[in-house]
Amino acid sequence: MTDLRVVGRPLRRIDALPKALGEARYVADISLPRMLHGKILGSPYPHARIINIDTSRARKIPGVKAIVTCDDTSKVRYGPQIPDEQVLATDKVRYVGDQIAAVAAEDAETAEEAVSQVTVEYELLPALCDPDTATADGATLIHQAANNIAAKFEIVRGDVDAAFRKADHVVEDRFDTSLVHQGYIEPIACLASYSPSGKLDVWLPSQRPFHDRALLSKALGIPLSQIKVVNTIIGGAFGAKKYQKAFVIAALLSVKAGRPVRLVYSREMEFASSRPRVPMSIFLRTAVNRDGTLLAKDSKIIADNGAYSHESPGITASAACFVDSLYRYSAVRSIAYLVYTNKIPTGPYRGYGLPQMTYAVESQMDRIAHELRIDPVELRLRNVSQSGDVTIHGHVIQSCGLSDCIRQSAAEVNWEEKRAKKAPLRGIGIACAIHPSGARLPYDYDGSTAIIQAHHDGKFKLLCGEPEMGQGSNTVLAQIAAEVIGTSLEDIEVVPIDTDVVPFGMGSRATRVTFIAGNAVKKAAEDVRNQLVHVAAELLEANPEDIEIRDGSATVKGSPKPAYTLGQLVEAALYRRGGAPVIGKGSYDSATEKADPKTQYGNVSEAYAFAAQVAEVEIDAETGQVQVLDVVAAHDVGKAINPAAAEGQIEGGVVQGIGYALTEEMKVEHGKVMPTTLVDYRMPTMADIPPIRPLLVTSDELAGPFGGKGLGEAALNPTVAAIANAIFHATGIQVKSLPVTPEKMRKVLKNSESKCWE
Repeated sequence: MTDLRVVGRPLRRIDALPKALGEARYVADISLPRMLHGKILGSPYPHARIINIDTSRARKIPGVKAIVTCDDTSKVRYGPQIPDEQVLATDKVRYVGDQIAAVAAEDAETAEEAVSQVTVEYELLPALCDPDTATADGATLIHQAANNIAAKFEIVRGDVDAAFRKADHVVEDRFDTSLVHQGYIEPIACLASYSPSGKLDVWLPSQRPFHDRALLSKALGIPLSQIKVVNTIIGGAFGAKKYQKAFVIAALLSVKAGRPVRLVYSREMEFASSRPRVPMSIFLRTAVNRDGTLLAKDSKIIADNGAYSHESPGITASAACFVDSLYRYSAVRSIAYLVYTNKIPTGPYRGYGLPQMTYAVESQMDRIAHELRIDPVELRLRNVSQSGDVTIHGHVIQSCGLSDCIRQSAAEVNWEEKRAKKAPLRGIGIACAIHPSGARLPYDYDGSTAIIQAHHDGKFKLLCGEPEMGQGSNTVLAQIAAEVIGTSLEDIEVVPIDTDVVPFGMGSRATRVTFIAGNAVKKAAEDVRNQLVHVAAELLEANPEDIEIRDGSATVKGSPKPAYTLGQLVEAALYRRGGAPVIGKGSYDSATEKADPKTQYGNVSEAYAFAAQVAEVEIDAETGQVQVLDVVAAHDVGKAINPAAAEGQIEGGVVQGIGYALTEEMKVEHGKVMPTTLVDYRMPTMADIPPIRPLLVTSDELAGPFGGKGLGEAALNPTVAAIANAIFHATGIQVKSLPVTPEKMRKVLKNSESKCWE
């Protein structure tokens, strides 16, 4: 590990230059001959029955080439976890923005005009815009089901009631999180081209292109082998660019028009029809002894699903159990309800339910520390999971640097001094987090495959089906390949994902790419290296064990014999009797188990990332403005394959956490999302971002490639709670709902004696 030449170095990302020079091509940059432009008609009502759709006026507009409604679809219901959605609404609409019809025209303006001329006759139905209304007795059913509960999870480990009875102290709180958008710069976009031969080609920025191909096949009835998905450069995703419907609608239009169709969401449509983070109300009780030992946790989650389930069942289940593995509880009970409402459907956003529950658990940890008069750092250190633990949910912790994360982050900010010498309305808070590196959910497979092709010029092409979405994963995978083969990063080219070319990939999700795809790439590179070593051994008349490959050349250890370049070895491997190209293949499926669908028990991930973040805040007494002054973020990354990329991930996650904590909220009035532009939706700007100090904590995950494990989502998980705890330290008032706007803060400060938060 000490002799690594590529892995562990902060090398420049391989996609940095084309992006900086403007050479990167996004979907909006791609044009095909005879290409049409698509637009979608969304519902103006949150809940209504569709009586009739009249497209006659739209069809008469010059330049309109195709219009599709539910009559042009198979009307099949689909969904990654619950099949409750259709490509275009058939019987009724269930939220403002629910997609009803689409138009393809010669230009975007004509398509927009045609959409406005599609007339829909509705019968209005009661709009159920919050979980309480949707679960009330006699509530109108949003779907054809017994009630408006999309999913329920009940997880019980140990004797929870007995633990609470014997506890010295019990705390109870309610925490409410908000509806927030992923905030990516590139909107949802796609380009579809259907040929008379029956072949469908689709270009889109996707986190899961192979699953999107399967959805296209199911929705359109086109054989899987006749569909090609080309993954374009992704201008931000954070979980949102999975299972979007736009590419299916574009494909429908292309099939009907017989011409390529490009569809790009406006920002208004982004806010109306994307998949924002699942908002949750979390009712949390914790039992603890007076020495700070945690005994039991009892929680109830009410999650607002929106109109369709997407991945929200899995998100809700993750919130119900994963955060428990931070600490050594003896008993836990989690009951979670995912409720259909007539609002925008929710879905994955960096953290997959863990930021919501982390905010609740870690906020309550500081209340416990306050009431027991124990330092928040010390309280956590007394209870954290350790390497070798099997947690209460069956999560096997192979490596855990959480204690080091806590200690290092606290030391970096002079924790004891700042806690003791607090200035008025200035505070400091800490929060911890956990996240899996992959998850064997919902399938009994969490693997990846990589292929490496060697070329005569000593260059290598890496083929892998796990998308780069801005996190730097292509660079990390290329570094792993270069290190194993014995060449430079510049000699590795990562082939863009084309489902006709690269091997199947589960996609960029669950912080899995570095750990799982990294292991697959490592195996493929070892295969290549082994082939090259044997060719070199023949040419140099040496034992394979004596061959050393370094810096693109093969030599005999300790011998003056001349070196062979890797290009020469590749050529020699082919041009001989019985020769063959040098092609390496590696597959890796994590050594995990699929969790029991009812109990959620099981080790779904082979490695877990841990973090501790400390935030310092200052509050303006007059305006209520909360300013984050400093963030120290210590993250157990196993071993950082690329420290610069790892630090960038941490910084980005912290910034998103600041927005989640203080400014961002998709307000919904009468079922309609109110922000329609990035001006209305207040994400952090450079003026809001404090100094962020990433600390990379090494724990060397034995199962990971070169000791590495995941990081991306863990970077966001603790930030909100760290800020909330800093506010608690500054004011003595717990943050019970998000975001902490100046208006809320000012109101609370005026009523500070009651210690309330509404």
